Amino acid sequence: MIKKIMSAFESIKKALIVLVLFVALFTVIVVATDSINVLKQANAFLILIATLAFLASVFIWLISWAWTIKKDYNISYASLLLIGFSSLFASLTPMQLGADALRALLLKETYKVPFSKGISASMFVKGLKFFTLLIVSLLTLFFLIANAKLNLILLLLIASGLFVIFIATALFLFPFNKVAAFFISSILTKLTKKIRFLEPASAFFLQYSNYLKRQGLHVFSLLLLCIVSWFFEFLAFTLSFAALNIFLPLHSFILLFVIVAILERVPFMPRGLLFVEGASYLMLSTSFAGLSQKQIVSFLAIFDFVRIVVPVVLSMIVFTVCYRTLRSSKKKQVPQ
Repeated sequence: MIKKIMSAFESIKKALIVLVLFVALFTVIVVATDSINVLKQANAFLILIATLAFLASVFIWLISWAWTIKKDYNISYASLLLIGFSSLFASLTPMQLGADALRALLLKETYKVPFSKGISASMFVKGLKFFTLLIVSLLTLFFLIANAKLNLILLLLIASGLFVIFIATALFLFPFNKVAAFFISSILTKLTKKIRFLEPASAFFLQYSNYLKRQGLHVFSLLLLCIVSWFFEFLAFTLSFAALNIFLPLHSFILLFVIVAILERVPFMPRGLLFVEGASYLMLSTSFAGLSQKQIVSFLAIFDFVRIVVPVVLSMIVFTVCYRTLRSSKKKQVPQ
């Protein structure tokens, strides 16, 4: 397991490379579009509040994950939140150790919690968050169709994103039903004949179904936490606009936020980098918002600073501290 943690430690370098390259690319864009003067006029206090709001969103989600873990293990919230946040940087390493996998590895190494339980807890609360996003997205889409606020291309973009969110929600929550779990497992079993690395997932979904059967009492409370987490993420989003003295109608904010939330979770891109920026630029430059190029680039620079740069850098620092703690001492946790 130490070797796996060492590999996770090495992934800091990979995440840092992605972060540096992205910041460098965006710096070039800011300079090329002459947006630096707009950024200089941004309200630093509102940027700070937006950053704190986004961090609050992250920690509220982690509380829901920690609550699920604590149902079976007597581990303090402080320790679980430390482990959870220290894994956040791994979301910038696609096809490497993901944040969920690293979180489960740290939990196993530190408190002897089985890896499958750490992953299951992440899948469960992430499924609930995807579910709330799916509901809000559908309501937003119906509203926009009824009010003819979007053209066909943008509607197709949202619809395709909703399909991805639906698939994720189905994989994470449908196993509540044993029949659905067997169905998913059978599909994965067939796929393993061609895609060998999916073989462990087939058996895992049956175990995951049994795990979900014990989480029913928490569903409503965890859904509320997910909604609160989305609220703070939305607050960070709108404050990033407000820092530039840009104010849009509420339905426009909601629409753009929903699209960003969907694209940020594209699995083969770290945090939806480039997808989020591209879609946001296309929407904000049309009659939907009618912002200038400098305003759009400045907003994207601020929001990426809020949602990526600060959380990832802080997570790297926390992970380094946690890693050193792991090497100096190990703790054994017995289930309640």
